[in-house]
Amino acid sequence: MSKIVDNSSSFLRDALYSKLKHSKAVDICVGYFNIRGWNQVTESLESLRQESEAGAIRLLVGMAVPEKTAEQKILEATFHLEGGEEDVDYKIATRRALDAVQGFSEQLTWGLPSDAAARAIRDFLADLKSGVVTSI
Repeated sequence: MSKIVDNSSSFLRDALYSKLKHSKAVDICVGYFNIRGWNQVTESLESLRQESEAGAIRLLVGMAVPEKTAEQKILEATFHLEGGEEDVDYKIATRRALDAVQGFSEQLTWGLPSDAAARAIRDFLADLKSGVVTSI
């Protein structure tokens, strides 16, 4: 029988720890990623860091699609574009990529800065660089 994890009486951090301490790999798929949340579960992943091969922790993070700007909405209404895509050139693609990176950066570091958050970011970056955590 599976246990319900609701973070009021049963915590994800504890459920992960009990399951992952004997695992060789894990795939994690989240719609939202915040370093403080990662910091809560990182201890559960320690055995994978120590004993497993590169890529033992695979992370897939969903990205929210930003709302259209007021300018985009006005142009669509004026020209009856009904959500049509603009022609994408290098400048537009670069702007969209930078906006996505900025959005992810804000998502990652949301909240007041702290020493624990800074340490978690450094640890996460080290995990990515070493290949223990891979993004998919």
